[in-house]
Amino acid sequence: MDNFSFNDLKGKLVVMPGGTGALGISLATAFAACGAKLAIIGRDKERAENLAAKLKQKYWVDVRGYAVDVTNMEALKEVKMEVFEQLGLVDILVNIVGGNIEGATTNAEKWEEQGLNFAQIKPDALSEVFEKNFKACWNTAQLFSVDMIAKNKGVILNVTSIAALQPLTKVGAYSAAKAALESHTKWLSNYLASENIRVNSLAPGFFLTNQNEFLLKKPDGSFTERGEKIISRTPLKRLGSAEDFQGAALWMCSDLASFLTGSTIVVDGGVSNFGGI
Repeated sequence: MDNFSFNDLKGKLVVMPGGTGALGISLATAFAACGAKLAIIGRDKERAENLAAKLKQKYWVDVRGYAVDVTNMEALKEVKMEVFEQLGLVDILVNIVGGNIEGATTNAEKWEEQGLNFAQIKPDALSEVFEKNFKACWNTAQLFSVDMIAKNKGVILNVTSIAALQPLTKVGAYSAAKAALESHTKWLSNYLASENIRVNSLAPGFFLTNQNEFLLKKPDGSFTERGEKIISRTPLKRLGSAEDFQGAALWMCSDLASFLTGSTIVVDGGVSNFGGI
């Protein structure tokens, strides 16, 4: 390959469920800067459309915002039809949906006296976490991979977590859901390989987001005991920022990674490799 850049992403249609979250916004910005067309999917229509308008104005690319609960397959089918009519067939699917909830988190520091234990986690809380992190990605892959099969080329990138590879304390439901998505990624990579569709996962470490801030920081902005523990075990000695995610995602979706499928790239500042010795 003569061109060692992300120029092959120019003009490609990237669909981004979860594109209105902190990491999603960062990745949407990176793809727009490379000249890709974008379909940003979130739960809040105004938020998705505002982000789309900003990126379109800044980078002069076609960006559209859509609102749907991607765990609702029938509603998602309607949005997919809108995307096709307005932007065409999908080239790249970046699943960055997910998140945790307090009701499925054991002994959260924020709760102190009323922290949950394992026996108190309700079935509905477990189901919600699996819907957010697994079912959502299953649904979008089922629908949008059809476009890729029609083109005989495509990329699916699932954002998982280091919790998928090494279960984290206090977030058992989240760890299990991400592990399920990790397994699904590997299975799907084999299933779609004959269609020239690559499927990989990108596993972030500890990034400070709205979903996990209650676990990592106190109301005064200082780190919780858990936050301090994470920093002490991270060789790069900091939490991840949204921008730390961009390069790996672009590479994995680019033709520069054309022989990469069924793989996981971990972006965690070294925490998963640190033995503490």
